[in-house]
Amino acid sequence: MSFCGIHFNQFKLICIYIRIVSIYSLFILIQSTYHYNVSTTEIISTYSYSLLQNVTEKGEWEPWILFILEAIEDTSRGVVAKIRAISGLLDYTCDYVRNHLPRIYSRELVEMVFTQPYCRIANLVDAGIARRQTASSYLKDLADIGVLREFKIGREKLFLHPKFLNLLTGDTNSFTQYPQAE
Repeated sequence: MSFCGIHFNQFKLICIYIRIVSIYSLFILIQSTYHYNVSTTEIISTYSYSLLQNVTEKGEWEPWILFILEAIEDTSRGVVAKIRAISGLLDYTCDYVRNHLPRIYSRELVEMVFTQPYCRIANLVDAGIARRQTASSYLKDLADIGVLREFKIGREKLFLHPKFLNLLTGDTNSFTQYPQAE
């Protein structure tokens, strides 16, 4: 299903990214509010406060509105670039899994490990991709070829997707190739 050229899974990725950006933005705002260090964010924050103060004291709306529109434009460009990078990683991962694990490859399986930066066996079971034992085998196979990393947390196994996590949290929109599986 698609809406305005965006597939539902891409929309879910956008929502996840927006949540992460919101949390990061809040962190930056708190950091600049308490003046932990002088940074570009703090300078921009100080500039925006002075513009807002001019709106309050002098009724100067135009500079404030232009500042906000530029910020929205810059953020939009960043989000679009991030979405393209995630989409590129998704396509690359599909090709990689199809070539290295053709017996388990399905687009749904690969998309499932892109719904969040980690995956549990229960996620595959709940999505109807596989039963518990098969889901466990699929995730271990993906870990064996370097797509995921397996961690045991208590009684549960968690499979982290490092390249996806790096794209979501990093400043760059590039990713490295997976290791060559044998």
